[in-house]
Amino acid sequence: LCHIMEVRAQRLSDEASSLPPTHFTLITSLSFVSIVAYVTASLAVVDDAGSPPQEASLLFAGLFSLYYLFFNFCRDLNE
Repeated sequence: LCHIMEVRAQRLSDEASSLPPTHFTLITSLSFVSIVAYVTASLAVVDDAGSPPQEASLLFAGLFSLYYLFFNFCRDLNE
């Protein structure tokens, strides 16, 4: 009986420590919206060479890095 209780506790612990798939769907959706927003906002303010402003590129790089770091952290937490 003691072994059964330990196995059950381990199974419940494993189930509670993983994140639901909707969490990853949300992160993917936010990343896609961020990319679309960056592209559409950059189209109106490009310079003569066709490059977006430096500040917009840095902001996008920072947001992308945060999403990527958070996504990998959550994936590592699930495994």
